[in-house]
Amino acid sequence: MKARFDELRSLDLLDGLTDQQLSELLAGGSEVGLRPGLELFREGEHADFWWVLLDGVVDLIRYAGGCCGYRPTCCASG
Repeated sequence: MKARFDELRSLDLLDGLTDQQLSELLAGGSEVGLRPGLELFREGEHADFWWVLLDGVVDLIRYAGGCCGYRPTCCASG
């Protein structure tokens, strides 16, 4: 848990949190592994999770215009 705390502490996004707040965030979270191609979210839909990427790659795909009504998605990469 100390290693993950240090990883989170190094993120600019979280640098305004106290150690106590960061510990609470870490305690309330879960580390998950994702298979490539898994859709994480779509623009405009309710967010069920708050993601922090510590390792790996996420592809953000946005389809603009056209007649098909595509919406942006975010998928885990291989």
